[in-house]
Amino acid sequence: MMTTIEVLDQDGDVDPAFVLLSLPEVNALALRAARGAGFTWGMAEECGYAAVWLAAHGLDWSTDILVRLTGEDGARIVPATTKWASIGAVCGLHAGATLADFATLPEGPGRNGVRIGLVNEPLCLLPFVARAAKAMQLSLDVMLDDTLWASFDKIGRVYADAKVGHVAIGLIDIRPAAKAPSFSALLNVRSREVSTAAYASLETLALNMTVPATVQSQAGAGAAQSDND
Repeated sequence: MMTTIEVLDQDGDVDPAFVLLSLPEVNALALRAARGAGFTWGMAEECGYAAVWLAAHGLDWSTDILVRLTGEDGARIVPATTKWASIGAVCGLHAGATLADFATLPEGPGRNGVRIGLVNEPLCLLPFVARAAKAMQLSLDVMLDDTLWASFDKIGRVYADAKVGHVAIGLIDIRPAAKAPSFSALLNVRSREVSTAAYASLETLALNMTVPATVQSQAGAGAAQSDND
């Protein structure tokens, strides 16, 4: 069972609207919720990774992760050089995992960059851009609707401004950075507050991965022999 820390308001009273999770708890909750939502074990682990990365960088991970787990699946992604193919918007989590897999291949950002296309909850993509930049040892810029949104240096550190946050859908391009990241604010705040509503929704999803009890399993529970002395 996960333990949570109660968040206090400015007066020192318990704020019932939020709970505070450790990063391992963020990972476990997101992974279990993803499995409950029907993700494969591999994608559930990627979901946990994304949630932890976002939480560790002070970004609201639960909102976008929850939408990705309960919203439309998104279009199928076909990686290709320069521009990926899809019919409709793709899932930010799946696009991110695919980007990480193809980072060092011709279908990755490479020399000329790559247009991912329309992405649902593109915030979920950023943790995987960090992984790709580190794998390629290449600084990368993330363009949202043709505007610079976030920059990553070659060891995967992210530089961004206050505009980085929840976006329902956006056109994403990832390009080799023309120069060193120019934003002055390096996201490094370890904010792990989660609304109680989002926490409850994620826990409800997570329960879907449990196996329902049956008459047979209940009858066979416990020790087969008496342990009385």
